[in-house]
Amino acid sequence: MPARKAKKAKPKKKVKKATKNRPAGKAARKVTAAKPRKPAGPEYSCILCGVEVAVTKSGLGISRLLCCGQPMSRK
Repeated sequence: MPARKAKKAKPKKKVKKATKNRPAGKAARKVTAAKPRKPAGPEYSCILCGVEVAVTKSGLGISRLLCCGQPMSRK
């Protein structure tokens, strides 16, 4: 009978220790704060109630925003 070859031991994976915010074995993710977006178009406000609207995408039409039955004024 032929002699058996000894198997090589596989290297063990390193497992990070558990911390208060993450369980063991999970990689930490970087959390970045969302940057406030600057409006691409004009900003409008209502004279009566004070509601403010910022246009983020402009089209080819004329926008006439109404609030409280009156057109909104441009800031």
